[in-house]
Amino acid sequence: MSASNIRPKFSDGSYDGFPFYSFATAVASGERAFGSPNNVEPGVKFTTPLNCNLKIIGAALYVAKTGTPTGNLSYKFYTGLSTTATAQTQTIPPLTSTLSTGTLLPLYFSSPQTLSGGVNYRVTINNSAAGDTGSNAYIMQYHLIENSPASKLLVPYMTQLTVLSGASPAWADADTKFVNFGLILDTDGEFAAGARPELRGSNL
Repeated sequence: MSASNIRPKFSDGSYDGFPFYSFATAVASGERAFGSPNNVEPGVKFTTPLNCNLKIIGAALYVAKTGTPTGNLSYKFYTGLSTTATAQTQTIPPLTSTLSTGTLLPLYFSSPQTLSGGVNYRVTINNSAAGDTGSNAYIMQYHLIENSPASKLLVPYMTQLTVLSGASPAWADADTKFVNFGLILDTDGEFAAGARPELRGSNL
């Protein structure tokens, strides 16, 4: 048994509390990572804070599997609306049954990636097997949020589900689906030259 948090609504239309109302594992075929008939890459779209240039060495997503995917798993990294990946992590062999319920899985790029402030980026799940279908695929987890402009503004880094798919690959975003993810910063210098966030109070 589970329950969502209570979120009071006031007479002026404002709310108290975060707009999550459900936690879900991707069930729609179009939100799963598989290769047939056209490669489908689900993932997360996010916007970096202004005046903050980051250096990352990897990323982490909550990944599970459905059926028996045969392809190797990796993450791809994209900038803006480009459908050509600028980086890809190392690959790992088909996931075992221990990940059937979803596990936070960190993977690493071959070299550090620099992220500029105020830019949209995407990290997707890639399945290398062209023969895998939606019933044998890698899947991810996300929270559903209330479909209102005020609620969407509360989502950190404008995070949302994104999917790259189609014979002529194109992006489709879902701003009512908040994806749990992490960026792994470069310990040799997490802030790239040019900008870093202003530290205030306990924001250390």
